[in-house]
Amino acid sequence: MTDDDIDFGQFRKSAATDARLASFRAGTLSAGPIREVVASENEALAKPFPRRIQYFRIGFVNQRLAVAGYRFAVAGSSRLDHAAARGAVQALETKLSSSSSLPNGWVELGRNFQENSVPIAFKNRIWIVLAINEPNCTFPDSSSKIPPIHSPTDKPGDTTVYNENYSFADGKNFDLQISGKTRSAFAFINHCQKSTGNLDENEKELYAMDIYTLLTMADGSGGNAGQLTLILDPPTGNQGPPDDP
Repeated sequence: MTDDDIDFGQFRKSAATDARLASFRAGTLSAGPIREVVASENEALAKPFPRRIQYFRIGFVNQRLAVAGYRFAVAGSSRLDHAAARGAVQALETKLSSSSSLPNGWVELGRNFQENSVPIAFKNRIWIVLAINEPNCTFPDSSSKIPPIHSPTDKPGDTTVYNENYSFADGKNFDLQISGKTRSAFAFINHCQKSTGNLDENEKELYAMDIYTLLTMADGSGGNAGQLTLILDPPTGNQGPPDDP
């Protein structure tokens, strides 16, 4: 840890990461690793847009954390900008509110950030969409002191060495209707990159992907102003190449 680092729970705030955050808000990609994914209004950063979506709905069932995962692939050679990705996820949730069948293009992955009982490895360029199906839990927005997604290379008490994350960027907050109720959601693009360019065929990198959410307490405290956080840190990684088949 250098002198300009400040511990903030598992989130490491430093002059270097502040500079990267500022570069995103200015609409430019920095040369360094992307440790925080924040909301960006610059759609040009994301091109070429992905053809796929990996969606995780996070909530509590019988007082236990529950995660449902789904994957979507658009037909043909079309690509998904943010509006299209958001619309596809909303179409899924609208269909599931009245039916157990999935809309065309969607498949169910499994539970707990896993696919076939194996931690999910993101493949190809893809939208990653997260939703919190809880009324008093939201993703941080651009006014918050913390980002929705943080990718540190080390964690307290964890001996795992994680790769620097050059892949996750172009985040956007939005509202999602789940069973007729408004819920907080966050989408970002996995560009499937490493420090020197595209990940090669079957090349793998392991990332820490800390998901930060803001809680509102029963007395009304917390939320975006209070910075009371719930952190989820599922194991994840990338597998190349980023090219669409």
